[in-house]
Amino acid sequence: MSDHINDDCWSCAVRDAAIKFAQAACRRLLRKVIFRLQRIKATGIYGDDYCHKTLWDEYCHEVQYGPHLVVEDAMEMTVESICDSTIEAIPNQEAVLLTVGAVCDLDDDEDEPTSSRIAATPHLIRRNLRRKLAELAGARNLARFDPNRT
Repeated sequence: MSDHINDDCWSCAVRDAAIKFAQAACRRLLRKVIFRLQRIKATGIYGDDYCHKTLWDEYCHEVQYGPHLVVEDAMEMTVESICDSTIEAIPNQEAVLLTVGAVCDLDDDEDEPTSSRIAATPHLIRRNLRRKLAELAGARNLARFDPNRT
């Protein structure tokens, strides 16, 4: 019996650990982005009938009921800017692991790093973060903002 760790087992264990770390780190990034969106007062673009208080409320509305051409570009630019500044603050070591997580989550063969050395890839992290942000916004209960509620 050999005392050496099977290379396949070792790479699986490291990959699994990297993915778990990336999932936790991505949840932290999502909380940061949502926190920043919650600190921006609602624009009122959907009118006074809706009781949106923050840009996060309006973003959730846009994800669930949009796209509204009047809002779409401005909303995308704002959310993109917040995501970019949040990603830029990530230490490189964490960004590398977030890239591994993004590759696994996005499941895009064309974006998967082909070399044995994986580098931080902000566009993959951003794309994964935006997808997960939209999922959270889409799942949020907006009933309290509905002007027709009784």
